[in-house]
Amino acid sequence: MGLEAFLYEMLWFWVLVAVFGLPFLAVRFTQFQSTRRFVIARRTELSNPIDASARYQLASLYIKQRRFANALPLLEEAYKIQQERPPCNPRLLDDLARLYVRKRRTEDALPLLKQSLQLDPQGNQGETFLLLGKAFLQKGELERARECFLQTQQANTSLAEPVFRVACVDLVQSKSDDALRRLKEFLKDASHLPPFLRRRNRWWVFAMRLFPLSARFFTP
Repeated sequence: MGLEAFLYEMLWFWVLVAVFGLPFLAVRFTQFQSTRRFVIARRTELSNPIDASARYQLASLYIKQRRFANALPLLEEAYKIQQERPPCNPRLLDDLARLYVRKRRTEDALPLLKQSLQLDPQGNQGETFLLLGKAFLQKGELERARECFLQTQQANTSLAEPVFRVACVDLVQSKSDDALRRLKEFLKDASHLPPFLRRRNRWWVFAMRLFPLSARFFTP
């Protein structure tokens, strides 16, 4: 009976795997095939030396996959092409500046962000201001960084990152009461945001709850 019961349980285990696992694998395989076709198509288009769009699309995919080393040369090529054949795409400028900021190439990032804001004064709902604030932070220009983070917050009040970064700057400037009050106000309503925003804010909300210990990782 013991062996029969074991075989019976194993049978039901594999039935459940088939029922619930195979649809998931099918979806993942379909996504993989779609991504593979996209990459092949874009790589084919790279043979055109003036196709900035193909380079930017492929670089955007690599950024999503966190393959930044693969994305950077494609973005630089796309930017060079768009300089010769304007107008530039402000989102391309933002993404190239984002990778420069990651590599602490601040002086390379700043002109791109300023050019992006000339093309789109709204700063992509504050995203450009956020990058500009990070660049100024790397230079140690705290007040200019703070102003950029505040502009990001004004453009999109649902984002946790600029709120946290302003609080970090306030802490460095000996305004700990202001910093704590700012975080407390945001956290009060953070759980009521739409699910996609809660997912985006998850790490920053966690950092807020560890403040001021977490601040040391985000200030020069």
